[in-house]
Amino acid sequence: MISTKISICVPIYNVEKYIKRCAVSLMEQTYDNIEYVFVNDCTPDNSMVILKDTIAQYPSRINSVRIINLKENKGLSYVRNKAVEEATGDFIVHVDSDDWVEKKMVEVLVNEQQKHNADLVSCNYYSHNEDGNISIKDIFSDYENNPFQFIIKGFHSYHIWGRLISRSLYDDNNIKCIAGCDIGEDLHTLPKLAYHAKKHACISQQLYHYNRLNQYSLTSTEKTLYWNQQNVISLKNVCDYFLDLNKNEFIDIIIPSKLQFLYWYMYKCVKDANKSSFKIYSSELAETERKYPQYKYRGIRHRLKKNYTIHYLATNYLHGSFR
Repeated sequence: MISTKISICVPIYNVEKYIKRCAVSLMEQTYDNIEYVFVNDCTPDNSMVILKDTIAQYPSRINSVRIINLKENKGLSYVRNKAVEEATGDFIVHVDSDDWVEKKMVEVLVNEQQKHNADLVSCNYYSHNEDGNISIKDIFSDYENNPFQFIIKGFHSYHIWGRLISRSLYDDNNIKCIAGCDIGEDLHTLPKLAYHAKKHACISQQLYHYNRLNQYSLTSTEKTLYWNQQNVISLKNVCDYFLDLNKNEFIDIIIPSKLQFLYWYMYKCVKDANKSSFKIYSSELAETERKYPQYKYRGIRHRLKKNYTIHYLATNYLHGSFR
């Protein structure tokens, strides 16, 4: 019996500190039928030298490695799309190059996929935090049978990495990352994949290591503003996607979730005294409530216990009461 071919897609950019650990964890997978697709987004550091040196230590894997060198820096969304386009496997696994995985990850994911004939298989993960602590993330403990609703209702666990995704979900439904939207690209991609998947499977084991030590730097107002602008683009895209399906049941899920998302980030902007980013979220919130007045505040109060405090702070902040 021919084993299922898996394509592991890895974007490369400014990860010379982390790429060896990532590559070793991928080369040493216990599953054999793997294609590795590394996309070099014109990284300016030594990431590619380190990557090639590491791959050379695994001669049995060399013929399964494909390295795609872009001629100019295109950004993460383009790289994700390019990797999927070039992949030839039956299933896709995204791994970020500053993260790493358990050696048995692919084998466990494939076994679970075959057991349930699933289109999408997700596992739990470890989060390696900036303070040195390691937290265990149980992403589907409450909504194991319907991760789509879990993702949409709370916009939680929408990361694209660490999952086994059927290639047909991308191809049959023309699902791609938005060109140029390189932050929060998971948010406008995974919910669509989860919706179109006919069968989901969830694994309780932690098989992926998420590295939070290499987070996108938000030390300047300009970078923070850019991050929040991209966040809103992703949020609008995924909401509009489901609303355009013209299914009434989606409205009661999407709009309250969008309002909650916007409201929560407005609150974070108040705490961080970030008025420029606050205006981005408040503008989108006002437009959404204008278009769907029946959903104003709905779906927020029962999920955010501090809603009244948030409302008070946010409203006064918008009108200049807080400096």
